[in-house]
Amino acid sequence: MQLQQPKKAVQQNSQLPLINIVFLMLIFFLLAGTIAPSYELDVAPPSAQQSPSEIRQVSTVYVSKDGEVSFQNGLTDIAGLGAAVAQRPSNSPDTLRVAVDQETDGQLLIDVVAQLRGAGINQVYLVTRRGEP
Repeated sequence: MQLQQPKKAVQQNSQLPLINIVFLMLIFFLLAGTIAPSYELDVAPPSAQQSPSEIRQVSTVYVSKDGEVSFQNGLTDIAGLGAAVAQRPSNSPDTLRVAVDQETDGQLLIDVVAQLRGAGINQVYLVTRRGEP
């Protein structure tokens, strides 16, 4: 007596595992990627002449073209900037970044840097954007 062998189930080439892997990779890269914080004020930094160097993660002072100043999510004026910077923790680095709108008057930037120097900041980096080649 000869028994019939059961027929093998036809396997379909499913793309579902591939879609699952691609979807999981997308989620991983979205979560693992660096998300740059947005500016606290409406600031358009000037263009840089050279490529920016790596700067440690330091706090940023934002200055709008209207003269509004923001430091650590608090709005202040230029006269109060020195006091706001002096209230930061004592173990903070003595370095700050300054993001100034490109249409801001140069004297305003000089006043901001003078307030920072008076508050004990030794290094000030000006935030720029990469210029068009």
